[in-house]
Amino acid sequence: RPACAQVVEASWMALRAFTSVALLMIVPARLASAFTTSCVSMSRTSLWCSSLILPRQHRQGVLSHNLRRGLRVTAASEVPGGGEMLVPSAECEAEIKVKNSRFIGSLGHTPTVEKAREYIASVKSRFPDARHHCYAFAIGHGSSVTHGMSDDGEPSGTAGRPILAVLSGSNLGDCTVVVTRYFGGTKLGTGGLVKAYTESAQSCLLSAEVEVKVNLVQLIITGMEYHQYPRIKTQLENANSRIEEEIYGGGVEILVSVGEEGVDQVKNIVSEGTSGQAAVELV
Repeated sequence: RPACAQVVEASWMALRAFTSVALLMIVPARLASAFTTSCVSMSRTSLWCSSLILPRQHRQGVLSHNLRRGLRVTAASEVPGGGEMLVPSAECEAEIKVKNSRFIGSLGHTPTVEKAREYIASVKSRFPDARHHCYAFAIGHGSSVTHGMSDDGEPSGTAGRPILAVLSGSNLGDCTVVVTRYFGGTKLGTGGLVKAYTESAQSCLLSAEVEVKVNLVQLIITGMEYHQYPRIKTQLENANSRIEEEIYGGGVEILVSVGEEGVDQVKNIVSEGTSGQAAVELV
C-alpha cells in the first residue's frame, strides 16, 4: 500500500504540473489573442473615424491651418494693432498627375495686378509647350481685394474658378496661382477638370512658405500733459502700437506706428486719457 500510495501521489503531482504548464501556455495565448483582436478593432475604429471626420472639415480651412503653421517671419505679438495678412515668402511649385495629364501648380508673390500678369507670363515662358495655363490671383486682402482668373481654353468654370476658390479660402493675399496642364490623352470631363485643378492648387498652397505682411500707418500725437503721458504710453503699448519718437517741450508729442485697423483704438486711448485735449493726426 505504501508503494501504491507513492505511485498515486506521483501521478497526482505529474497531473498538476501538466495542468499548470498547459494553463501557462493557453491562457497567455488567449489573452494575447484577445488583446490583438482588441487592438485591431481599435485600429479599425480609429481609421474609420479619421475617414469620417476629415472629409467633413472645410478643405480651405485645413489649407489655412497648414499655411499658418508655416509662418516664420513675424510673430502675432509683434504685429502692431492688426492690419496683417499672409503673403508668400518665396515662389513654390507642386505637380500632380491625373490620368496621364500633368498639372503643375505655381505660386508667386504679386503685390499688384501688373506683377500678377508678369508672373503669369513668366510661368508661360517656363512651360511654353503646355496646352493650358489657368490662373487666379488675389491682390490685397479682406474688403480691399482684387481678384482675377482665367480658364485659358478649358471649359468655362472648370479651372480658373476652382483655383480662385482655393486661393480665397487660404487667407493668402498679394499672390497668384498658375496651374499649367500638359494633356495626357484622356479627357477628364467637367467634374474631373474641376477636381484636378482644385487639387493642383491645394497641393501648391500646402507646400508654400508664407509670412505676415502688415500695413502700417504713422500717427503724430500732440498736446499731452506730462502727467497724462505715462498712462497713455502704457495703454498704447498694450494695444500693440509702437512709439517711434518722443518729443518733450511745453507738453509731450509722440510719433506712433500702428496697423491700419488699430487707428481708431489709438484715437480713443488718447481722447480718454487727455479728456479730448490732445490731437491725433495721420502723418
